[in-house]
Amino acid sequence: MEEISKDLKKKALRYAFITVIILIALIVAISCYRKQCKTILDNTSSDLQNVQEKVIFDDIKIKVNRDIFSYDQINNEVREKDIISYFRKNLKEGDTVLYVSQDIGVQQLLIAKLISRSGRIYILNPFEKYNDTIKLSAKSNGFESRVLTKTVAVSDKPSEGLLIYGNEESLEYGIIRPSDYKSEKGFNALKVEVSTLDEIYPNLQNINLLRISKKKNIVNAINGAQKIIKRSPEIKIVLDYEKDELQTSEFVSSINEFGFKIYAINEDGEIYPADLNKMVSGHILLKRN
Repeated sequence: MEEISKDLKKKALRYAFITVIILIALIVAISCYRKQCKTILDNTSSDLQNVQEKVIFDDIKIKVNRDIFSYDQINNEVREKDIISYFRKNLKEGDTVLYVSQDIGVQQLLIAKLISRSGRIYILNPFEKYNDTIKLSAKSNGFESRVLTKTVAVSDKPSEGLLIYGNEESLEYGIIRPSDYKSEKGFNALKVEVSTLDEIYPNLQNINLLRISKKKNIVNAINGAQKIIKRSPEIKIVLDYEKDELQTSEFVSSINEFGFKIYAINEDGEIYPADLNKMVSGHILLKRN
């Protein structure tokens, strides 16, 4: 009887040990699975008590969130000599600018200064916290009457969606997806309201410049602004050019429909006819002859 009892105790301990191992394995598996799934982020406001102030373009004050993306954006955007030179040479007092972005507002503030008090810059940005600091920056510089922001992602049709972006990727590369989209490992998803420029501004006309400062979904943003473009005969459109995104039949078809010609921008802010077959990246200008 004692031997049977000892044997039963050994079996019970063995089963208990196996059970613990299985539970640990399940916990590890669930944890790994959660890491592989997307993290759905709420579109939260900025902590305006914890922002930092920096000076850009010699005398413009910018309020920034204390995150790596904000500091990287300042460094990257103040070095874009081509587009900065173009803005300085071509924007003037009283101009109206429509600015689609997924960034922190560096070049938007320069534009606000150039168009002066009688101008207007309409900023569309899907990130609530960066819009919060853009508004604060505008107020710090006395630009609040000319800077008008909305927290919305821009595409070719209205919806509730997700902005998908990689953990190690700049937010400018975020892609708009449907709300039920399942992302891959290493990607985040921000809940966003998606709309078109025509829906957001049904009466806007005579735009001088449409700036689309994002790397993806560019053609969709243009297609969602057909009415505004038609109501703005002098409009010019400045885009970030990346070969894989814009050297497509859809892009060529869209710009041909509006009668645009494509120009590249050099470091002095001058434009010249673009040969997209030779370009890999940079900034391009769409302009009617």
